[in-house]
Amino acid sequence: MGGAWRVKRKHRRLLALLLVKALILVTRLLPRRLGLGLFSALGRLAFSAYRRDRDRAMSNISLAFPGIDLLIVRALARGSFDSLGRNAFDAIRLVSIGGKEVLELCTISGED
Repeated sequence: MGGAWRVKRKHRRLLALLLVKALILVTRLLPRRLGLGLFSALGRLAFSAYRRDRDRAMSNISLAFPGIDLLIVRALARGSFDSLGRNAFDAIRLVSIGGKEVLELCTISGED
């Protein structure tokens, strides 16, 4: 039984590696707007799939805002996962775009 578990773990790791490589490729191929939408959806999927992380996020929000309605807590947590997905897209993509493109994404104020 132990050997079978190791094989499963190997396959899971290989699958995770292939998924990460595919996502990196997607960040290079998709236009930014489409990629942000896709990774945002992945963030929402993670919110649904990873119960422990979702519950931890909701617990932390409840601690930060005592007495807040549970629906609002859930919406804030879901929005956090959504944002995390979009940020992941930009972070992965950042290494493959040029400095000019990076500056186009930034808003600089207070420069004289």
